[in-house]
Amino acid sequence: MKLIAFLLGAIGLVVAFLVWVFFYVRRKMRRSFARMEAMTIFRAPGRINLRRLEPFKWNKAERAEQRVTAFRALGFEDICGFTLGGVATSRLFLLQHPGTGQIGIVQEREPAGTWSDAAFFDGDTSQPIYASSVLNKAHFFLFPGDPKIHLPAATETELVAAVGQAADNGARAVQLTVENAATLIEEAYAAAVDARLLQPLEDFEIRRLLKARRSECAGEMSEEEFQRIKEQMPHAIKNELRLVCRDQFLREGTISAREWQQAKAQLFVVHDQTPLHELGSRLDEVVFCLPQLKKQLDASAKKPGTPRANFAELNVALPPWDRYKKLGEVSRPVPADIYCAPIQHQST
Repeated sequence: MKLIAFLLGAIGLVVAFLVWVFFYVRRKMRRSFARMEAMTIFRAPGRINLRRLEPFKWNKAERAEQRVTAFRALGFEDICGFTLGGVATSRLFLLQHPGTGQIGIVQEREPAGTWSDAAFFDGDTSQPIYASSVLNKAHFFLFPGDPKIHLPAATETELVAAVGQAADNGARAVQLTVENAATLIEEAYAAAVDARLLQPLEDFEIRRLLKARRSECAGEMSEEEFQRIKEQMPHAIKNELRLVCRDQFLREGTISAREWQQAKAQLFVVHDQTPLHELGSRLDEVVFCLPQLKKQLDASAKKPGTPRANFAELNVALPPWDRYKKLGEVSRPVPADIYCAPIQHQST
């Protein structure tokens, strides 16, 4: 009887352990999936790099040329065309109206297809008045503009009219040229990214963006699922801030292209939004974390001070062969330090 009781007890413990493991793994998986979904809301290049195409050529010319022709019929004149660095199939063509100063933009990008935008850049701000005919709300969310006007499938005439109504009388338009066009558009996108990551979203905006990101066959989102995703939003934003700080550092060009190629896979970006002990999970990006550093990060949970200052102090205390090299720092979208991990085969 004692043996039977012992076996039943052992079986009960094994079953209880397996149940605990099941719920633990399920909770971890749900949290990971929720964080990945939260990250998709903000996932876009932190900084864009426009490269002039000369001669300019569309990938799918028919529809894009129709849009350009529509702007020309409204009195717009050609400026130049670009491709987005790192996205070989992307196209962006700019025109400007000589009288109103409005800018016509025709874009071609997968998977969104082709669409038209109209914008007005006031000389006193980096954020234009921006109207777009792009269909997907999640794509529109990533565009610059203040105000932004979403007119899905609108004609070029309707876009131009919407921007004209939003512009102040007497506003001073920036004159677009081949020389300043790329800088103007790149900075507009950069300012929009920074603002998007530093301004909290309302629940209805999160729901709308998640719905736009999901396929039609995904079904309705339950309240429990929404709350899990919302809970992971701060983590997703902090991760995205690190990525944008990396992109800003590259944009500022403080190191050579050769140095960047050597360092980019081993970057460790530290900003004060994330405590050090929270870094190092498999979903964290641009935090290349060697095992010996991970131990130090985990032990820093109760250490007073800011993450940037704590990391600098912690790094100095490491053996020289384990020490991270500071490449530089950035001030936007948040102040951050950019480090590179030591070569692994030199670490012990």
